[in-house]
Formats: sequence, structure tokens, C-alpha cells
Amino acid sequence: MTNPRQLLILLGFVCQGFVWDNYFAWIGYALIWFFCIKFRFEKRMLSPVIEGGIFFMAFFLAVKFGGRNILFKSLGIGNSLTVLQVIWLLQPISRREKRYTIAIALTQLAIGSQVIFGYGFAAILISALLLLPRALYDVEEEETRGGTGSRWVPYGKLAFTVIAILTVMFFLFFPRRQLFDTRGTNLIRSRMMQPQLDTSSGGSQNSDRVIFQIQGDQIDYLKSYTLDSFDGNAWTSSSINRTRARRLKYPDEEKEIKRNVTVKDINAIGNALPTDGYVSFVSGNFFLDPYISRGGAVGVARTFPTSNNTYEYWTSKNEHVDKLNPRQEKRSLEYPQQPQRVDEFLNRVVGNEKNPRQIAKKLEKYLRDNFKYKIGAPDLNRLSPIEDFLYNQKEGHCERFASVLAVLLRMKGIPSRVVLGFYTMEKNQFADLYNVRANHAHAWTEAFIPGQGWITLDATPYGEGTGRYVAQVALSLYDWIEYVWYNKIVNFSVQDQNTLVNFTAKKLKQAGELFTTSPLTLGIILPVFAVIIFLMWKFRNRRWQTKRRKKTRSAQEAEVKHFYGVMLKYLAKKRFRREPAQTPYEFLGKLREQGFSLLEDARFVTESFCAVKYGGCELTEPMRREIQKKLAKIRKK
Repeated sequence: MTNPRQLLILLGFVCQGFVWDNYFAWIGYALIWFFCIKFRFEKRMLSPVIEGGIFFMAFFLAVKFGGRNILFKSLGIGNSLTVLQVIWLLQPISRREKRYTIAIALTQLAIGSQVIFGYGFAAILISALLLLPRALYDVEEEETRGGTGSRWVPYGKLAFTVIAILTVMFFLFFPRRQLFDTRGTNLIRSRMMQPQLDTSSGGSQNSDRVIFQIQGDQIDYLKSYTLDSFDGNAWTSSSINRTRARRLKYPDEEKEIKRNVTVKDINAIGNALPTDGYVSFVSGNFFLDPYISRGGAVGVARTFPTSNNTYEYWTSKNEHVDKLNPRQEKRSLEYPQQPQRVDEFLNRVVGNEKNPRQIAKKLEKYLRDNFKYKIGAPDLNRLSPIEDFLYNQKEGHCERFASVLAVLLRMKGIPSRVVLGFYTMEKNQFADLYNVRANHAHAWTEAFIPGQGWITLDATPYGEGTGRYVAQVALSLYDWIEYVWYNKIVNFSVQDQNTLVNFTAKKLKQAGELFTTSPLTLGIILPVFAVIIFLMWKFRNRRWQTKRRKKTRSAQEAEVKHFYGVMLKYLAKKRFRREPAQTPYEFLGKLREQGFSLLEDARFVTESFCAVKYGGCELTEPMRREIQKKLAKIRKK
């Protein structure tokens, strides 16, 4: 049977294989381990000097060609340690060398824990917790047990607890990094969202890959980019739109809403953080220098992958914008000259309406009710895409509807822009959690209304695949467990700590106010609370006494068994050996037949052993002293 030490070595091999960012690598390392165990030599084949020479050669090559980065050098050193592990797996080794194999396995676990994420990380952590104390026990006890194999029992509760705590702390707090850019691998990745839009294009269907998960309630439109510059066909973001509009400020937790986001595909979101509402503060672990642009989107200077890409932001529904910057307003009203028929269409739909908001709502409703949503529609005429859409094709994807509505609004003197982002469609059944997939990417329009700020307009018809739906129970449960694991356990942040402290303080304050304002409530709750505490104390005290009795009983049985074993050892030296199948009283009869002179002393020790071990009697202090006297007489005879 493979013992825990060898399984811990296998775990180290697998971690070293994961470093190569290739499934075949860790499978290869596991196969190396298997063949070493399968074809192990009975005798030692290499001397320690040769083993040391091979290891130092591998170590030198790892340091020499492992790269300049200290992290990559550590990965190379892990490979050189693998060479030494293979040598020791193939032949018998001493107990000291077995201890070294455990140390090497732990080193490889430390290296691997920097690059193993997700559920692989959880599996490695749990396996290490189970195997490490048992492997240590196996090495310490193997010689005394004659090399018969491990009993798989931890060698002490205190030691096991210390090892478990240290292991968990190491895995949770040791810095981990993404070594390889998986965008260069063969993994399926979603297309990166770009701050541009082609009105003429017919569009294509995105994958159903989950881009990110967002926690919160009443979430619909999530903005990534705003586009304010239109050349007649393509929308882009001008430098005015991308400049910083305001600084981030610490949130007002009483008035603002907190959102937590876990990003599954960092490549798909680009250098923008999808957000909703009027954002005041953003913090996260995979980007630098977040800012809020004049377009109302949250951008970052650069991104870098981590063990788990998360961010959180505070937002409100009320946008505090009374008027636009003159340059921004000018940019939001510019458009190329449109054909006469586009003017005719606009006047026919709007009529004599003068209110900017009502004009926007009329256009939005008309497009939604009289045009068709379709992905993969034929390309529009690039010389006049707006006219071709309104009079000829009358179908297309969301980007066409957003583009056409923005142009029509500008023609009526209403500042507008196109927004790219996501629309939340998939609600989790177990929490206020949404899965946002690549095919949930969406485009809509924003119009600036004096006194109201930027309002959201969505002219895209509600067709097949655009409505909200609730995920299946099994998928919802899986997503919820995954979200809790990553955000509430692995990435329990300082903000989470502050939230917990503030929540506790708030509840205590409310409880104090309730007691001070309602003496009757206090008079009822305090006695009930006192009774509960008393019952808990009684129950715990009874359990403690029972546990103490069991512990005392177990210790007395072990002690009296030790005394009986000492007597058998003394008698064996005097050629009175007990056969394996003999009971204590049968052996006592054998002593009587052989004329043992101290039979009464042996009888007292035997009867005391049976009374405590099997009869439930207590090992008292006088009995203990008497047994020790009898043993001393038997030893001296």
C-alpha cells in the first residue's frame, strides 16, 4: 500500500507540473512518480556522493538557465529537487532522507501554490492538510513498527492543529501570481470589448463564456465605454470623453450601494470596469490607477492577472450633472450631414414635440416597435448607413439601434452618445448574483436632458434571447458556492473586515436603543437570556465532566496496561514467557505450574490489570503504589 509520505511526494510532483501551464506536464510528473514506485529497486544503487553530484548539477542548470526573474528561478530549483526525489523514490533510503523528501515536497507545494488557482488550489490545500501530519507520523514511527506501513493516525492533536493552522495560513496568505498569459494559449477566450462601433457591420454571435459575476440587486445596464465621436459610420471615444472627470472619493455607505464583482475573463473587459449608476469609489486587486472619465465610464491605467480578479465599487442612481462642459456638449452634438430622407423620417416620428425627453422617448419607442432585432444581418451601405437602415433593411443588432438613435437625437439638438457594456440577464436563484456572459454584451444610447443629466435609452427590440431569465437550480448553486469561496474566503479583504465591524456595531447600537426605549422588552429578554446561558453552562459542564471521565479512564487503562507489560518483560528475562494466545489468567496458571516463587505478586498485578482494563474499576493511588512494589520485587528476584 502506498504510504502518506509517497502520496505527499506525488502532490509535490503535481504542483511542479502545474507550473508549466500545461495539462500534459502534471500528468507526466504523476507518471514519473508511478513508475518510480512500480519499479523500485530492492537495494540501494547509488552512493550519497553520486546522488549529491547529480542534484547539484541539476541545481546549477536550474539557476543558470532559469531566467532572471527570481520566481522563475525558484521554479527551476523545484525541478532540480524533483530529480533528487526521483533518485530517492527508486531505492531504499534512511529515515533522515525520508524527512528530506517531505521537506522537498513541501517546497514544491510552496512553489506550486503561487500558480494554482480555483478549485485546484482548494484540492491541493485539503490534500496537504490530510497528508502532512500522517506523513510525519509515518516517518517517526516506521522503524519502531518494523517497517510494516503507516496506521494513518495523526501523532498528536496539538501537533496536528499547529500543522493545520500553519498550512492554511500559508496557502491563504502566501503571494500568488499568474506566471503565464493564457491569452496566448489555445484556451477559448472571449473577444476583447473595444471602444469603437461599426454601424454598417451585421455583427456576430458571442460565446456563452462567463465574463464576470456581479453581486447586488436591481442591476440592469453595466457601462464599459462611452462613444461620442461619429464619422458617418464608426463611433469612437474622443480625447475629451476619455479625460478624467472627477476624483474617486470615499463612499457614503448610508446613501450609496456597494457592488462586488468577480472577473472570470480579464481579457474580455479590456481596460474598463463595467459599472452601473453614478460611481463614487472603486477598488480592486488586478488594476492600477482607476479613474472616472467624462463619459461616465470607469477606466484603469493597466490590468494584470492575479489569483482571483475582483473589484468593488460604490454607486448611486442620482447623477449630479446639471450641465455639460462646453467642449463635451459640442462633441455630443456633432454629426455628418444626413440625406433628406433621414430628416423626413425624423420629422414624421417626432412631429411637433419640443420636450427633449419626450422626443427621446418617442424615437426610442418607434425604433423598438417597428424594427427587428437580428444578429448577422447584411452589412449596411457605408456611404449612408442610417438611411439604409431606416428605409431598407430595418433590422440589425443592438449596436445599429444605439447608433441610429444617437444620430437622430443629435439631429434634434439633444446631446447623445453610444454606450457599450453589458445587460444583466442571468439571475442566480440563491443570492443577489448575476452571471454576465460574453453574449450579454450590449449597446444602448444615452441622452443629456437639462436638469436630469444623462438618461438611458434602449431602442433595441426585445426579441428572442434578449429577455431576462433565471438560471437552473444546479447552476445557480454552483455559481453561488464558487462566488462565496472566492470572495468571502480566499479574498476576505480589509473592506470586508470594515463592513463586518460596522455591521456589528450598528446592530449593537440598535439593540442598545431598543433596550433604553423599551424597559418591558429588556425585562423579558434578560431573564430568557439568563436561562439560556444557564442551560448552555449545565450542558457544557456535563459534557466536560463526561469527557474528563473518559479521558481519565483511558489514561488509567493505558497505565495499567503498561504495568502489566513491564511485568511480562521482567518474567520473559527469567524464561517465563507468555504465549500469544494465552489470556492473563491462563498465563498465571502456567506460572503456578512452573513453581514461580512470587506467584502472589504476579497475581496481584494480573488481577489489577484485568479489573481496571475489563472490569471498569478505577486505578487508585494505593493500588498504583502496590503494583509498583510488586514489580520491583519481581525485577529483583
